[in-house]
Amino acid sequence: MPSPRPKATLLVARPDDGGSASPYALSARVDGGELLRIRPGVYLEPHAWIRSPPWERPLIAAAAQALSRPETIFCRETALSLHGVSLLHPEDFVHIRVSSNASTGRRAPRAMTGRASAQRLQQQCRLPDGTTLNAQRALRNVPTRAFQFPQRYRVALKKGLEPSASRDYRAALVDVELPELQEVSVPGLRLRTEPVELAAMDTVHRLNFPAAVSVLDGLRGGRHRAGTELVEVGLLAWGETLPSRRARLRTERAWEFSDGRSANPGESWSRVLIDDLGFEPPDLQVKLITPDGALYSDFGWETPGVVGEFDGNQKYLRAEQYGMSPQQTVLNEKRREDGIRRLGYDVARWNWQTLQNPRQLEAILREKGVPRRRL
Repeated sequence: MPSPRPKATLLVARPDDGGSASPYALSARVDGGELLRIRPGVYLEPHAWIRSPPWERPLIAAAAQALSRPETIFCRETALSLHGVSLLHPEDFVHIRVSSNASTGRRAPRAMTGRASAQRLQQQCRLPDGTTLNAQRALRNVPTRAFQFPQRYRVALKKGLEPSASRDYRAALVDVELPELQEVSVPGLRLRTEPVELAAMDTVHRLNFPAAVSVLDGLRGGRHRAGTELVEVGLLAWGETLPSRRARLRTERAWEFSDGRSANPGESWSRVLIDDLGFEPPDLQVKLITPDGALYSDFGWETPGVVGEFDGNQKYLRAEQYGMSPQQTVLNEKRREDGIRRLGYDVARWNWQTLQNPRQLEAILREKGVPRRRL
């Protein structure tokens, strides 16, 4: 197994440093194409940013925000990600709280690349396998989006935190470690974040239904940093932060549909589409006993003898971390499927691309004989 590649770290400018860590020296390296400016005074090697998965870049930007402004409070999708909740779609912003209504809205950061030449940036976007990425797309920063505190904690938008509620809100804030990232490490960094229950209640009703279900599936299944299942009473304790009856109804509908047995956002989205297309709801995490041992299938319909498998990309992208090539991973998947078929089950497979075209999923399930709901 190849030795792991050392991770990069975020570099913080030190105004009192007259050498390589001075703001002038680091800014000059940005202009030379050697570094990227993630936030004012916080820098990163370009290859670390380029190699990072899209869903990790907002966390890198959040870490840079915390290093630049340690008082920052993270909320909504950023808080959920910091708590280890997997989102259906990568974030478009770093979400933070501000006390003044005049400070809300989108804040576009300065260009990551400074005055670096287009030729130099294109060189940085050349991958080891010879592929060259589009520099304008690959080196796009993640902007900040600032929000007022939840309505419960302010008397009026222009007055900031209401004094008596301020103590309750600030007492609930937690300092969380930056989750482990593929290319970047910032040892010891802790980010001031809203609790996961508040982040969920303030976010779920703003998401589309599959994304909302995905968040609640993860919380009910304990797939977050605390590692414990969040029950309805824990979430509803923060129900006072919901801004309207419509928000409450949207949250309740997503909660009723959610199921902690869905193992990832792709499975959550699959369940929503299966329901939308009118098929019978599947059993989840169906246990099967094969000659090679027990395994679990994502979905199962006992009557037609069909199991469903959602194929995400992660097991292939990260195979090398476990000492296997992607080719070996494919062979293991084929061996697994052969074992399921020997038990007499037919196997339906789909992936992210299928979910983006629900009629493809409908055709796959219809071909396998998955029954429709009775009206």
